[in-house]
Amino acid sequence: MLFSYKCDGCFRHIRGVCAHCMHEMLQEDLPGVPGVLAAVRYDNTARQLVHGLKFHNHRGIAALFAEVMVERLSLSLELVNVVTWAPTSKYRAHERGHDQAELIARAVSFRLGVPCRKLLRRTSSTSQTGQSRNARLIGPTFVARACGSVGRVLLVDDVVTTGSTLGRAATALREAGAIRVTCAAFAATPAPSERR
Repeated sequence: MLFSYKCDGCFRHIRGVCAHCMHEMLQEDLPGVPGVLAAVRYDNTARQLVHGLKFHNHRGIAALFAEVMVERLSLSLELVNVVTWAPTSKYRAHERGHDQAELIARAVSFRLGVPCRKLLRRTSSTSQTGQSRNARLIGPTFVARACGSVGRVLLVDDVVTTGSTLGRAATALREAGAIRVTCAAFAATPAPSERR
């Protein structure tokens, strides 16, 4: 075969994500993360999908993430005026060739029919990937563009662990004049007591 497609979740020979992986990922309750809406738990299938986007350039999976987020989190036009994302470090974006949070944010904005704008600039270069929980709690720092005319912002990321990245990004947006900031992520890392 010239072209061979595999499920991004379990690697069965199928294009996209197979029905089994979708069912497995969506059968659980929404993960509870204070201050963040998260669509799925970051384990098993979701982890494989996120790794495909982050490390294997499977950019098309961002549209699936957006679909799952909009449906499971009941995101709507009434909730937001603009969608933005918590940017990854310049080093990671350069290394991967894309910013995964931006891809997801753009796909969410398309599904909602609202604009997507780059409102944040990351001012710290340290990546959260591979950091200890204590280091993650410190989180990166951000500066936001003036948001006085923006109104309600949906702030998107791929995975939330401690919530510090989204928390710091949301604070920067509020300080720049955003009326309301709603934080949403595709997946949430389970608390240590909930991990399988």
